[in-house]
Amino acid sequence: MKLKFLCIFSLVLVPFVRGIQTGNLTDEGYAQFFRGKLENLSLSQQGELETAPQLTEVTRLKQPVVWAVVPDGKGGLVLGTGNRGEVIRLAPDGTLETLFSPDVVLSRALAIAPDGSVLVGTSPDGAIYRLPPGGGRPEVLVDLPETYIWSFVLEEDVLWVVTGLNARLYRIPFTHNFAEVGEPEIWFETGDNHFNTLVRDGERWLIGSSGKGIVYAVTAKNQAFALAHTDEEEIRSIQVGPDRRIYFTAYSENQVSGSSGSQSREGAAPGELPPFVVTAEAPSPSERSGRSGTGHLYRIEPNGFTTALWRSTRSGLFSLAQLNANYWLGGSNEEGKLFYFADRDDWGLLQQLPRGGEISAIEPAPDGNGFYLFSSNPGVVYRLGGISDQPSVFRSRILDARQPVQWGALELTLAEQGALTVSTRSGNTALADATWSGWEALKGGEIASPTSRFIQYRIEVPGESRARILRARVFFQMPNIAPQISALRVLNFGAELQSMQLANNTYDFGAVFRDPPGGLPDQAAEERLKLVRRPEQTLRTVVWRANDPNGDPLSYAIAIRPVGEAEWTTLARDLRDPLFVFNAAGFSPGYYQIRLLASDHHVNPPEGAHETERMSDLVLLNTVPPTIEKLGAESDAAQLVLQVSSPASRLVAAQMRINGEEPMRLRPRDGLFDQLREQFVISLPKGLAAGASIVFEVLDESGNQALYSEHYRPE
Repeated sequence: MKLKFLCIFSLVLVPFVRGIQTGNLTDEGYAQFFRGKLENLSLSQQGELETAPQLTEVTRLKQPVVWAVVPDGKGGLVLGTGNRGEVIRLAPDGTLETLFSPDVVLSRALAIAPDGSVLVGTSPDGAIYRLPPGGGRPEVLVDLPETYIWSFVLEEDVLWVVTGLNARLYRIPFTHNFAEVGEPEIWFETGDNHFNTLVRDGERWLIGSSGKGIVYAVTAKNQAFALAHTDEEEIRSIQVGPDRRIYFTAYSENQVSGSSGSQSREGAAPGELPPFVVTAEAPSPSERSGRSGTGHLYRIEPNGFTTALWRSTRSGLFSLAQLNANYWLGGSNEEGKLFYFADRDDWGLLQQLPRGGEISAIEPAPDGNGFYLFSSNPGVVYRLGGISDQPSVFRSRILDARQPVQWGALELTLAEQGALTVSTRSGNTALADATWSGWEALKGGEIASPTSRFIQYRIEVPGESRARILRARVFFQMPNIAPQISALRVLNFGAELQSMQLANNTYDFGAVFRDPPGGLPDQAAEERLKLVRRPEQTLRTVVWRANDPNGDPLSYAIAIRPVGEAEWTTLARDLRDPLFVFNAAGFSPGYYQIRLLASDHHVNPPEGAHETERMSDLVLLNTVPPTIEKLGAESDAAQLVLQVSSPASRLVAAQMRINGEEPMRLRPRDGLFDQLREQFVISLPKGLAAGASIVFEVLDESGNQALYSEHYRPE
């Protein structure tokens, strides 16, 4: 028994070879699920998918943008819209009534007076209208010099107004039922472009600016303190919680926040919180509807400290509302996404509007049951609340196996069991188009979609199900692909490899955080190789670059043949390093071809193994040095005529030294080094003394050298 145990233990220690691999593509966590398409589903920060609260469409608006919403005190809501500035009443039964058509770009500031009249601030004409209760002719209460009227708050006998171009807070007194309206008084102003948000917080006013992205606390006339400077362009929304915490959203259009070179990533999910720095002069808030940018949600504590709770690199939160004692709702300008927030580590995607657009306003339902969501582009009104009885659908991002593969099982990991159905479709284009297969349900847990590079899965959850999804894994089988040889070279010298490989138990720290998530990488940090030259003159080195798309270890075979012959002579087999050294001295001078075979047969069954062949360019093998023959002088004794011959290598250089002085470069008689045989006619210096030493050297293209020497003897 002891021996048997030791044998089993030794088998466990044997490393597994790779061979044909079963791979998987995984969706897990918020960032990956967020890249899919959610219908009637919530996604928590921890990456849990579950049925979202009930969302029903109430009505569709003729106007594309909703700028402001206030309760009318009668169970309905009053809407300020654009792009024609209509003021509309939404009745409790969902019907719409146009109260005012000022024919301006937008009506954003709204308030309901105690007598039931509606106050409307219009832009870009800078006018404040009163719509009498029960109808009647609208009257202009105030015509301010500023272009934009962004928000106002009605308190007893004072109307507080914030404007744009210039950024000012006005105090406008009035008497009962607006019988008289006093002169507008500038209460606070700065060099910002716009004051676009106004909220009462006890004895002070909170103002959000556009242009510099500052939250001001105004405590008295011309007295203010900057509570937060976000370095974003615009403060979009401010809300004060019952615990005296201030929540506000900041937005920069098509900007990237982040010090130390922080960059926006294409398709990144919101929620990451790098440092924030970006300052830019902003256009008016009315020009931003439906545009992308960088958004933050911040919280100011009662002690004055500001905390960044949430960040998106491609969208902003354009509306805020308190959901309950612990949570807030935030409406995004990206595809109608509605988020919930409690703290930096407790937030998620709550719902998504089926018609997309931006959620520009969130208002508690006057009857106390849920919330109204107002979208812009398109202008639609929805109601949120209650347990959903509608089916939910999740369409995954398109998953890429990098090459055509055979699909296997699709595995779901659930936090809570519940009914659901799964189907898939596949194709070989990066976008799902008409060339893809249709949706097909799983068959016994197995994917029925055809072999392809790309795949997408769809999860459908019926209304009565309470399934909660944590992870989806798509398994696939890669075909065994032949090795690839990208380069093959023959060096005219001998060499050996020197490895600079790190220790086998070291790994690149950053690699463990790259997609796909999982354990440690399969290999240690990349091996770094160097060549060390060997001194033997007749050695030649074959080097190559090869890889296996499946990651299989490769073995190599080297063969050689003279040009013009059919048979190959094998020099080596089962090589593992990308280098082979051989001695050229035993080969007849001439041109040869080298053949490299790369094979993955060590880790694949014989019927599935592959071999790839590559032949080198012509290789000249010649270790025989040139021969030098002295010929008779053609004209006088001051000439030296030499004939140099090589069996296979073209001559490339010649020089002569007299009495050991600096060498003189020589050319062949015809001026060209282009033959295996060349003649050199050398004129010796006049007056050369008898006995002077003459040394002639020649070099061929294979690196072989030859030398001729004599002592000068004048005739």
